[in-house]
Amino acid sequence: MDETRSARDGCRPGIDADRQAVANGLPNRQSQSMESHRVCRICASTGPHRRFVVREMMFGTREPFDYFECSNCQTLQIVDVPADLARHYPRNYLGSGLSGDGPAVELASRRLTTFLKHQRFAYVLHGRNLIGRLLSKWRAPHFPYSLDWLRHMRARFESRILDVGCGPGHLLQALQRQGFAGVLGQDKFQQEFVPGVPVERKPLEELDGSFDVIMLHHSFEHMPDPVPTLRALKRLCDPGGTILLRIPVAGCEAWKEYGVNWYQIDAPRHLVIPSERGLRLVAQQLGLDIARVEYDSNETQFGCSEQYAQDVPLRDARSFYFDPHTDLFTDEQKAVFRSRAAQANAAGKGDQACFYLTHAGRSGIRNT
Repeated sequence: MDETRSARDGCRPGIDADRQAVANGLPNRQSQSMESHRVCRICASTGPHRRFVVREMMFGTREPFDYFECSNCQTLQIVDVPADLARHYPRNYLGSGLSGDGPAVELASRRLTTFLKHQRFAYVLHGRNLIGRLLSKWRAPHFPYSLDWLRHMRARFESRILDVGCGPGHLLQALQRQGFAGVLGQDKFQQEFVPGVPVERKPLEELDGSFDVIMLHHSFEHMPDPVPTLRALKRLCDPGGTILLRIPVAGCEAWKEYGVNWYQIDAPRHLVIPSERGLRLVAQQLGLDIARVEYDSNETQFGCSEQYAQDVPLRDARSFYFDPHTDLFTDEQKAVFRSRAAQANAAGKGDQACFYLTHAGRSGIRNT
């Protein structure tokens, strides 16, 4: 029996042997054992749970870390949070806070230009603005992010917007430039920020205020205590506001196929990766509704996981993540990755999704 098939079928030696294999740089897809004395950080189940050894593969250190999959809600989570976790967030993890586009906000010096820019973006965002419609026919606004989530959350220029785990603050800077003045970032680990973007470095639990839009773009999975975190987010969210969680999703097709080589495990930085079932359980417990779920994964869930299985790190020069023209895969393979990603999203099995949460019974989410 070949190694790949035996790993997928769970025919592997015990966890100690697996850790030794990983430490020796040998990839394995589905090494596992049973562990019965861990409490799931999402649903509090005590198991027994399946346990895995996952390698650090973003930077290619290949250090082994133990994870387990909750037997009740299928949430995937690290067994023990490393005491030296900060070491795994080097300065180049998210990039610097430097911006090559000049000052962050140009409101005072170019008022007319800014006014026209706001009208154009208002039309693109909400479809209601005659001046903006005319301007958009001349030149579409430059906004290097998807607008779908802003539309669904009914964001307005006067909305109070909080970006939790904002990193350098590039998204907040882009929002500022389109006319959103009430933005705030929170990130206690990031060291450099773009100029002009207000950021709090205190823990989320110590943050005060009330926000119409709270967004966590791939930051929730980095937090060791998801239930207290969601409780803090609910406290900060205005009764008519919305919390957006964009996260990798456990139990997805890529996880089932690639196991410990699923690239969005991102050991040891991703501490808790909820399943959709797990997130619904904790939302209900806290008095939150999941008003909308939108799977938005792409072909990297297959391409990057496949390269991990080939022992190629994410930051490798050949990486599919950074170079879609890499010769790691043929054009036919890449086309299959794209097709499978679209099918997985349609079936609710993609490896990441946007979850829109509101106070129970208070959904103001736009579903179109």
